[in-house]
Order: sequence, then structure tokens, then C-alpha cells
Amino acid sequence: MVYEIALPKNSLIENALSKIDYEDTFGVTMDELNLPLHSLPPLLFSSLPDWFALLFKLREKLAGLVGLKTGNQEEFEKMKSEFKGKPGEQLSIFKVYDRNEEELLMGENDKHLDFRLSFFIKEKGDQTELLLSTTVQYNAVSGKLYFFFVKPFHRLIVPILLKRMVLKIQRNGK
Repeated sequence: MVYEIALPKNSLIENALSKIDYEDTFGVTMDELNLPLHSLPPLLFSSLPDWFALLFKLREKLAGLVGLKTGNQEEFEKMKSEFKGKPGEQLSIFKVYDRNEEELLMGENDKHLDFRLSFFIKEKGDQTELLLSTTVQYNAVSGKLYFFFVKPFHRLIVPILLKRMVLKIQRNGK
């Protein structure tokens, strides 16, 4: 159901960072998707399994101790319902950098690394391809070290999140 493909060519994420030290794109093909592009980030973040939500809370606490950017969970819940996906808008620590009709580019810059996360909706006949791409740029040795530990969780959770998103979409009849 979920597959890995190359970073989409001529995409916003492709040139969003000055260099790419890590990249991946996971996708899923499903029946027609009748959701606006800006609804995908809140849907993704509301699809976190409980075990990952706990890991993310731990990450937030540890990151705060070493001076990295963190998000506020209460603000995040409020932002989810008001999120429109406009450039400059925030969803927790995720800032919207750019968007077009089929792609929404989010991410953050921090002292250790910069990352971008891109949501794509591509029509393929009577099917819809939903893609989630990630790029990372290390800004220091600490970024490389940090991502060394984060990468296995990232590669595990993104396909799980895509599956959970599709299930939510199908359950809600959208």
C-alpha cells in the first residue's frame, strides 16, 4: 500500500534547501481524494500513534533542554482547526514556506539542521496519489548526530502515518 519513490522533480521541496543531506518520499495511491491540500498536515499530525506521540513529547523535552526549537501542544491543537496552509503560517514548529495547487511545503530552520516536509496531491486518472517528502540539511555535526538517531524513527513512522491518514479519510467517507 505505501511505497517509496524518488523526490518529485520540479517540486517546491527539491530546491527548498541549499543542499540536501537526506531525502525521502513515501506515497500511497487511493480512490479520488476530495480534501483540500491544507487539510493534510493537521490530518497527518492527528494520525500519530500513541507510542509515537509519547516519543515526540520526549523529544520536545530533550530538545528544549539543549536549546532546540520546540512546539507547544496546546497551541498546536488550536492551530489544527484554524490552519489554512498559507505561506508564513505555523502549525506547531512547522512553518509553511510555499505552496501551489498540488504541493504544500513546510519545515523549520534550527541551529543543528534545517528540514522541509512536503505534502503532494497528484491526480492519476480516477486515482489520487498522496506523497509525503522530507529533505534535511545538516548545519553542524550536531545535526548529523541528531538525525542519526531520528532517521530510523522517521523512516518507520512516515509510512505508518500515511496508512493511518488513508484509513481516516476512508472512514470519514471523504
